[in-house]
Amino acid sequence: ETADWTLLVQGMEAWHPAAAKVLSWFRFIPDARLDDLMISIAGPGGGVGPHFDSYDVFLIQMSGRRRWKISEQTDLSLSPDLPLKILQNFQQEQEWDLEPGDMLYLPPQIAHDGIALDAGCQTWSVGFRAQSYKELIQEGLWRLAESLENVPDLEKRFADPKQKATTSPEQLPNELSKQIAVLLRNLKLDQVETFMPGVAAYLSEPKPQAIFTPPVDTLDIGQFKALLSKQALVPHPQTRLLALGKTIFCNGDDVTLGQTPFTQKAWQSLAAKRLLKGSGFSASNPEDSLFEAYLAGWLIFAPNTERWL
Repeated sequence: ETADWTLLVQGMEAWHPAAAKVLSWFRFIPDARLDDLMISIAGPGGGVGPHFDSYDVFLIQMSGRRRWKISEQTDLSLSPDLPLKILQNFQQEQEWDLEPGDMLYLPPQIAHDGIALDAGCQTWSVGFRAQSYKELIQEGLWRLAESLENVPDLEKRFADPKQKATTSPEQLPNELSKQIAVLLRNLKLDQVETFMPGVAAYLSEPKPQAIFTPPVDTLDIGQFKALLSKQALVPHPQTRLLALGKTIFCNGDDVTLGQTPFTQKAWQSLAAKRLLKGSGFSASNPEDSLFEAYLAGWLIFAPNTERWL
């Protein structure tokens, strides 16, 4: 067998039921932090080289053995002209040999280098997201701005009938600042509770490479209701569900806004349990968000409810 090779496959939870099951074991950590499960397969001596991650990672040894060299060094300079971010001056401080069933946790910024010791070495990596505050604020502000499109008070135009003659025409009028301050307070745009729905929507967006396929044999809403009373509805493996209180965001959308109490509770169950089972669906409106999500391929009926859980 050829040595010194490594194959990395990301996002395996979307394609492999066992990987999805393993990922579900880590739901003691909030879903908003979860990224994906990557599988690394290597021949003897194979590895990507010394590197570090900007997020938490759990390394699970599935088969074969892998030697991990670890360092808490602060020098994280990278080797130039390489396709991967490989550390230029890796200085080993610890060493661990992982056998099947072993797991190693690495906090962010910990330098590590994993080298396969056996043929068929397979390591599963559960990675978690850690967005920069800049990213969270920018994405939240962008979505907050979108939500202001149909606010009547913002359609009004600025007026300052009491403006006196000025000797400093280059300065913005004080009245403009005062009126904007009043609007911000009235719309609660100075409160984090107003800002967080945009952040939740952003964090619930699926990965760019996610593919959702509408059902081949599309049901009408009556058939959907009948099937839901008999069969479990589960999120598609690439669907992201997050809750902000009782509001549920699915793939970037608020799916509870304006919905019936049953539909709202159904989404809350899907977000918490990744499963919806039983009767009670009474909507006849084809714009019901559960039905729309089914049509979009975001939710699927699972003959085997354990398949993606």
